[in-house]
Amino acid sequence: MPPLAFPVLAVFLGAVACPAAEFSPRDGEIPGYREESAGAAEFLRTLPECRIAVLPAIVRVFRPRPPARWSQDDRPDYDYHVEHAAAPRKTAMEFLKRHRLGRPDPRDLEPRLDPPGEERSFEHDLATLGKACAGLGDHDYSLTLVFSITRQPSRVEVGGIRVYVLDRRGHNAFSFFYTSANPKAPGYWWSDTTGDTRLALGTLLKQVEAAREAPRRGGHR
Repeated sequence: MPPLAFPVLAVFLGAVACPAAEFSPRDGEIPGYREESAGAAEFLRTLPECRIAVLPAIVRVFRPRPPARWSQDDRPDYDYHVEHAAAPRKTAMEFLKRHRLGRPDPRDLEPRLDPPGEERSFEHDLATLGKACAGLGDHDYSLTLVFSITRQPSRVEVGGIRVYVLDRRGHNAFSFFYTSANPKAPGYWWSDTTGDTRLALGTLLKQVEAAREAPRRGGHR
């Protein structure tokens, strides 16, 4: 399965059916789509005092196979595996503290995500992470950054970012996602996850600010 085929409302990466999304005020101002969530208001209400378990980042890695190993129809095929990265977690914790987005604590939980499917991939990841994080009873929320990268012979391409904020029961509280194929995404991407970590966290802050403004603007739509 090629890496540029995740679902994401219209693409994470691929134009397929996805769950309903919630756009930010001033359409186009904030990249990405935030899933509608009954827990969003409570998450905003408990900031900055809520305790947030920050997991190592999950990196979905795709590596192109040589044409001789393509499986069908002469289409490119990919090997897939998952890596966990501590550096983005450290950056995330510093960012949350600096911007008063909860009280972060590191947790070494490393859930494994399956290769993304053709449909409802975001919801599938929510369910997988929700089961893994539901036992973090000493925290109010968990934060997990998920990156999708392709390791080409001469370069690394970051093709998609997901930010999962789940409550202590493992339910979606304030998660969002976007990709380079998304018209709301920036027109640039880094060759590793360092810049994309900053991009993801900056977008989280903007999403929080926009959600706080929404009631005064009459909602998101």
